[in-house]
Parts: sequence; C-alpha cells; structure tokens
Amino acid sequence: GANGIMALGEILSGKINPSGHTVDTLYTGYENDPTWQNFGNNRKENGDSYLLNGVAQPYFFVDYEEGIYSGYRYYETRGKEEGEDWYNRNVVYPFGYGLSYTDFSEEIENINGLEKQNITATESFDVHIKVKNTGSVPGKDTVQLYASAPYTKGGIEKPYKVLVGFAKTKILDPNESETLTITVTPYDFASFDSQDKNKNGFRGYELEKGDY
Repeated sequence: GANGIMALGEILSGKINPSGHTVDTLYTGYENDPTWQNFGNNRKENGDSYLLNGVAQPYFFVDYEEGIYSGYRYYETRGKEEGEDWYNRNVVYPFGYGLSYTDFSEEIENINGLEKQNITATESFDVHIKVKNTGSVPGKDTVQLYASAPYTKGGIEKPYKVLVGFAKTKILDPNESETLTITVTPYDFASFDSQDKNKNGFRGYELEKGDY
C-alpha cells in the first residue's frame, strides 16, 4: 500500500529483517502468459462481442481457455514438463518468493491424522514443520506447503503444485528453532472433473487413488 515505502529504508539498512513473500508470479513477458492470449479485444470489428441477426451488440465476453492453468499453477506445471531452462526463461520471481538476511532449514517432523496413510476429502490433518535459523542474525521464516496429486495423461487436468497452507515463525535468533503446525484440508488439493475424464461416473471434486 501507500505506506509500504516507509519500511524500505529500515529493510535496506538491515535494521529490519524482511519476511514477506510475493503473492503472484512475476514473469518475463505478459504476452507469454495464457491469460494474455485469451483476454478480450473489444475494439476489433465483431470480435469478442455477441451477434444478433448478424449485428454486433454492445455486450462483450472473454473466453477463459486457460482453465485451471493460471498464475503459479501454469508456470509450475509447464515448467515441470518443459524443464528448468524454460522456467528460467519465463519466470523472474516465482510465487512465494522472498528474501532474508539470514538462512533457515525446514523439516517435516510428522503428519498427524495420516497414520493409515489414507486421505479422504473430509478429514483434515496436521503437518508439523521444524524451522531453524541457521544464519547469523535474527529473522522470521514463512513456510509454504504444497501438494502434488497423481496425474494420468489424458485424465483429469491437474496442476503440478497446489498451495495448501502457510505459516510464519516468530523472530528466531541464530540456532533457535520453532515447530509450526499447518492444518491441511484435502478438499483444497482435490481435482475438479467436469467431464468424467477418469470414467468413474462422477463429476465434481475428487481425490484419485495414488501417491500424493
């Protein structure tokens, strides 16, 4: 916001150790993004407007052809397929990128609620993540937790990664640790099958069998 600049001097001088992260993907060119290709051009003749008896009407539309592949879900999924070189050519700063004057280690200690290794859409579970400040100055760490669902080529469309939770530590001194708990609802990384791509007679959100 308008007051954000007030913190910049203290961040650059090192008085404050930043812990914020980007809330979007910053990429090299808008024209390379799927949303750019599908955005409506209401100025072209009879383009992206409804016709009535062959006459363009003052009602315009946009075809959202990118489906689920927007934002970080597009870049992470295509980057998985195309490789690291493609990703680096197209992404300047990824979703969730952030800097600090110190370093942190993150380790999943345990996951409560998955003792039987089964996931259902209605039963949430807790992920406990140990964070340690491995650097030389105090700072906060923002932990981001992602899920990857099993994908079958030609089946339900799925992004490679889905953000399912995040949490921030307190200010940790060098060598100090804190365990964060992130509660995950499987519904948040369920896949929406509107066309019954897996031929199971169901249309809607579902968790397919496989390793997550």
